Amino acid sequence: RPKRFLPSVALDDLRRLLQLKNIPRKIEGFDVSNTYGKEATASMVTFLDGKPNKDRYRRFKIKTVKGIDDYSMMREALQRRFSTFEELPDLILIDGGKGHVVAAKQVLHDLNLGIPLVGIAKEFEHLFFPDRSEPLILPPTSRALHLLQRVRDEAHRFAVGYHRLLRGRRALYSALDDIRGVGPRMRQDLLIQFGSVEAIKNASAEELAEVRNVSENLAERILKTLQRGRA
Repeated sequence: RPKRFLPSVALDDLRRLLQLKNIPRKIEGFDVSNTYGKEATASMVTFLDGKPNKDRYRRFKIKTVKGIDDYSMMREALQRRFSTFEELPDLILIDGGKGHVVAAKQVLHDLNLGIPLVGIAKEFEHLFFPDRSEPLILPPTSRALHLLQRVRDEAHRFAVGYHRLLRGRRALYSALDDIRGVGPRMRQDLLIQFGSVEAIKNASAEELAEVRNVSENLAERILKTLQRGRA
């Protein structure tokens, strides 16, 4: 039966298992998300004393990487985060296996940072380290593993959420681009109100007209465009 999750105990277990000098009070978790290389994003979440500290979350729209290259995307996110003067974490967690960890290690090396680093791969929940050839396999009941899984899952959720937002914006912009009277501000308002192009398409003209500056005539024109595929 799984042990009860106690953050303080989990952190002490983690310090011992990873052979850290100090308890990792501040953990930063990173993940990347993309669809065939498009609208690529990365996330950084922060856990303080084993609990999410959402004021310290960060998200990155990947700018320098073309195509599907998760390792380069991870490197860009880490370079951008650790090129700042923010307080450093006690431990970095990467959502990924050996390759992701090696990519992250290169960034830390280039920036002359000696922050402890670990990766957790989803398939078998094994832990990977930059300087070890074999992964560390913890029992499913391990409190330390549970904490790392929580950080990983939160980083994944945050990255995917931002990626979906960017995808939704792109789809909405392309769908409404040629409609007279619909500008960038209105597209943004529609996306905030309805969340997706599909939801806008399924709304009524009256519901669309509740959005700022959308008249009933314009609402009808938007619906006809989305439902028939032409302005």
